[in-house]
Amino acid sequence: MITDFDDYLIHQAPTPINQPSVTDRNFYDRYWFNGFDTSGEFFFGIGFGRYPHRFVQDGNLSIILDGVQHSFHTSGRAPDDPKDTSMGPFRIEVVKPMRVIRVVLEPNATEVECDLTFYAKTPPVQEPLNEIYDGMRLVMSQLRFCQFGRWEGFFSIKGRRVEVKRATTAGTRDKSWGVRPMGDFEEGAPSKLSTNPGVYFAWSPLQFDDVCSVCFIRQESDGRSVESSAQLVEVYEDADEIPKGQAIADAEEAMVSVRHKVHWKSGTRWPEGATFDFEALNGETHHIELEPILRFHMMGIGYQHPEWKHALWHDELEIGYDSWQLDEVDPEDFGTIHVQTLCRAKMGDKVGIGVPLLRAPRTLGIPGSLRRRDLSGPKEKKVKARTAFVTGAATGIGKGLVEKLDREGWRVFAGYNRTPPDALVAACGPELRTMCCTVSDPASVAEAARQIEEALQGAALDLLVNNAATATEATGAIENVNIEAFQRLFEVNLWGALRLTQALLPLVRKSDDPRIINVGSPSQYLTIPLGAQYPISKVALAKLTEALRIELKPFGIQVTSLEPNGVQSPM
Repeated sequence: MITDFDDYLIHQAPTPINQPSVTDRNFYDRYWFNGFDTSGEFFFGIGFGRYPHRFVQDGNLSIILDGVQHSFHTSGRAPDDPKDTSMGPFRIEVVKPMRVIRVVLEPNATEVECDLTFYAKTPPVQEPLNEIYDGMRLVMSQLRFCQFGRWEGFFSIKGRRVEVKRATTAGTRDKSWGVRPMGDFEEGAPSKLSTNPGVYFAWSPLQFDDVCSVCFIRQESDGRSVESSAQLVEVYEDADEIPKGQAIADAEEAMVSVRHKVHWKSGTRWPEGATFDFEALNGETHHIELEPILRFHMMGIGYQHPEWKHALWHDELEIGYDSWQLDEVDPEDFGTIHVQTLCRAKMGDKVGIGVPLLRAPRTLGIPGSLRRRDLSGPKEKKVKARTAFVTGAATGIGKGLVEKLDREGWRVFAGYNRTPPDALVAACGPELRTMCCTVSDPASVAEAARQIEEALQGAALDLLVNNAATATEATGAIENVNIEAFQRLFEVNLWGALRLTQALLPLVRKSDDPRIINVGSPSQYLTIPLGAQYPISKVALAKLTEALRIELKPFGIQVTSLEPNGVQSPM
């Protein structure tokens, strides 16, 4: 489709401007900003993204004031014209490219408003191309520039108006585009990154009176550096003096080496201090020390938010609001880990301020925390832990999964057969609840379902994992197999999964992101002489899973068969 931009000499491919030449569904184009009072009185973050192959455009404004983080969210169908950077009451205006950007949130039902203008004080700093592979697939390929500036205007929360003064409000912005994982979870085989995600990075934009610095470091999980860059950037009082094009290079000094060290707050993935050491081409070194002032949760502008994650389809137009007390945030909740920390910075005799983004390793065993929101109006709510029930949790796969979910902030119900799992209880936090659930016994299944429903008090069960299994009920040659023993094996491995699914499906249906996982086995693809009974039961479970997947998909329930290789287990 031809739009106004097609009248300019800016094409990079034989397609209209609003049709990206990159066909990956995760192609995006995104604005990001932060702003902060230099005394730490307030902090705000802003995001606005366009996802043309998902037909979605969304935006967020999140503000910290008096120890509370307030967040406005909007999402809807992306307009055909890419220069339309608005969604409902929220819009971004490029007043003067690379110089002046305006962000407006008109009066709306959430009672959050703003009219803020960003005035650049440095040229844009182009960062290295950022790429991540999942096996052989390129899942991230994005380019970004960073820019420093000052803010002026106002924001208002629930009728309280705060003036934002240019002399005391600094900020940073970036603009990025390309491909990165986002939106709803893709179906298919589990990602090779699912047990070792490649997001270990430090991004540190800092502002001093006469110079700014920006540093980006990305590492593998073993500490090997993948990307490392740092620049010192000249500051300009008058935006019209900021250089353009090739002249930008004269305003930047690239460092030849970068080292860093982060001090983490005990029991969290939140930094409580950091140091950076830069070395210039001439051998001069720069040592920077950071002291935290305030913590901003990126969930407020969509990152890892369980409902307002980037690129999710909500409706033609949807808005929402949530808030949380910073001193009540659970540091183990997955959504709260991604933070920016407003810091006081020291570099030699220079004292400045900035907002480093420091991310520690985080392993995800269950993909995605993706939810759809049905708003009848703006609501204040805290993001709550997700809930799961895992059977066969006393040992092996079940025990390992429960421990992992517990570490990642889930509220887990753990089912066992005979012996209470004392070792599991000792390894997990106080939120874990264990219960006897003999899946071959209908009465035991019904009682477990009753206990879970009672504990949830009307809330949803987000995940059911049918893991309980046995391999010892029937063995030997088929012609001599004890049919009753064979039936008992099916009672556990097949009918048990069906009983649990039927009993708990009403609770699963309440979830905004409902999932059922049936634990199968690669043995279902083998014919094992004198030991075919267990694989036969797993073949039946695979067909049950396939039928459930087809039948429940129209209701938004994802049903998955997990087929792990050999594990250490009493079974």
